[in-house]
Amino acid sequence: MEPCMEGLVDYVRRQVKCPECRAEHRIPYNGVQGFPSNVTLQRFLEAHIEITGEAPDPFTGQIMERCGVCNEKNYLTICAHCEKKICADCKAAHSDILKREIGRINNQTNSDSVKEEIDNIDKRLQKAIRDRCESLRNEVISYYNTELRNLTLLKEGLEQEISNVDANSELVDKHMDDQTPWDDNELMDTKDIFLKTMEFIRSFDYDAGDYNRRARFLVPDDLNKSCL
Repeated sequence: MEPCMEGLVDYVRRQVKCPECRAEHRIPYNGVQGFPSNVTLQRFLEAHIEITGEAPDPFTGQIMERCGVCNEKNYLTICAHCEKKICADCKAAHSDILKREIGRINNQTNSDSVKEEIDNIDKRLQKAIRDRCESLRNEVISYYNTELRNLTLLKEGLEQEISNVDANSELVDKHMDDQTPWDDNELMDTKDIFLKTMEFIRSFDYDAGDYNRRARFLVPDDLNKSCL
């Protein structure tokens, strides 16, 4: 009876539904072979074999009907998958469907696949962190280079102004005497240059805060929004 009962097993709920009374029974731990044998039926089968020398035809007494799936005429049995009376070929196809469903469920609960998924997520997160760190480093380097370039330009500008002041002072010390002829227009132009130079020196001021900025790394609650 085991092959027959195997076809009635609901492996998801681990139950067997009786094809006659439709009652549901829990499958024993060791499978359908754990059910007790029907002694009376077993003796009838043994007696039939002793008399005829062959096992009884399982379809004896049945009539051919239309399959509930393919609609072909054949000997039918109840399918535990769709609960319809279907032929052997359709039942075999339904058994294949059940096997694939069980395999898919097993893959979802398989610890190896879960571990592999966790490892993949871990690798993606580590790569995202490395990429973010590299991006932040590049931002710091870019900020440093920009500030250094601005300070260098400021230094060069101030050095050029100092050089101009020194050159003008040297020119006056050397040629502003009684021996060097100057007309009044040249003297007025020279005086105007020195007055503007003095005004520039007295009014020159710089904002120290513009050159004392520091880069700070702020860690927000959401690390995906890490910024300078």
